[in-house]
Amino acid sequence: MGPRLSALATLLCAVSCAQSLVYRVGGDVTPPVLLSRQEPLYSAAALTVRLQGSVVLSTVIGEDGTAREIRVVKSLGLGLDENAIAAVADWRFLPSTKGGEPVAVESNIEVNFRLPASSADRPPVHDQVTAPPAVPRTTYVQPAGPAESASTESSGAKDDDDVMSLIREWRGLEPPKK
Repeated sequence: MGPRLSALATLLCAVSCAQSLVYRVGGDVTPPVLLSRQEPLYSAAALTVRLQGSVVLSTVIGEDGTAREIRVVKSLGLGLDENAIAAVADWRFLPSTKGGEPVAVESNIEVNFRLPASSADRPPVHDQVTAPPAVPRTTYVQPAGPAESASTESSGAKDDDDVMSLIREWRGLEPPKK
């Protein structure tokens, strides 16, 4: 390889490497600032069982202020992980800077799902839950324990059993009822 070709290869590598650098906040790297956000939608399944909690996402906030390379670090399931990813993908940030220039940074984002106390303030719902093919299904195994009593004092026990049965069916832990 001649000296001109070698210099060109070095220059191309420097340009492509500089574009793919992802920094961590600290020192002279400023944190990104959230400019706009869209609230995540509740899935119908999560709303039915009144699931609440937080989904933690690992992201890269790019030089353009958008989130990319979004991965679930802490899952809630029932479609809330996918809805958190979709919401964060639409968020916009003032990008991090290093030396006054915008840079990409690694960031963890916590997306909270909380149900209001009254049903009048019901959160927006997204009825379709579609997991990307790369997301594995979580299998839960219930430990063996003493059998539950056949009589139940709660008036909603039948409804609770039906909901839990639907969840186990959705998760693939039991065959569909005919």
